[in-house]
Amino acid sequence: MQFRAKVLTSRARLITWTILGATLLLIGIIVSIYGHRLSSKIRSLTDVADRISVGELGIEIETRSQDEIGELADAIGRMQESIRLSIERLRRRH
Repeated sequence: MQFRAKVLTSRARLITWTILGATLLLIGIIVSIYGHRLSSKIRSLTDVADRISVGELGIEIETRSQDEIGELADAIGRMQESIRLSIERLRRRH
């Protein structure tokens, strides 16, 4: 009876560690994928901001996300349009 209890305890422990390991692996994969997608979007917006800063005001900002990154992209788009309008007003004055 005691031997059987040890075997069942050992199996339960093995199953628990297996489930824990698989769960941690799955969480790691999900975080890695999400992190890669997030950093890719940030790199893209950084590239757009750099191009705007050197005068490329016609560059298109592709925004599909509805999260904070999407809000940042919208803000950069508004800034781009504001700069474009300011330059047009300055040109009309001179």
